[in-house]
Amino acid sequence: MFLMAVQRWPMSASEQVGKMAVDLLRKTPPDYYKRTGPFATFTEEGVKSYLLYDVDDGREGEAYRYLTDVYATYRAVEGYSVVIETLLSIDEALALLGLKL
Repeated sequence: MFLMAVQRWPMSASEQVGKMAVDLLRKTPPDYYKRTGPFATFTEEGVKSYLLYDVDDGREGEAYRYLTDVYATYRAVEGYSVVIETLLSIDEALALLGLKL
């Protein structure tokens, strides 16, 4: 399963978010997921960033709690928001319906 973090912040907070991100990205992540990204795009409202986490089976809850704690460190940034979304592969989604390719 994949988790995707979608972060947003105003352009004026980019330096603050960037410094925090560098500190966090330098830390050794848990061994139960592989991170892809971050990727960023710029909108009229500011910056939108995407990070994709490929989570080991059976570790989804642990990964979600860990990421929630990580992203909570950004709460001091004015205008910052994050949504952590659960993404299923087509095989995983079909399995929920009792189907397979």
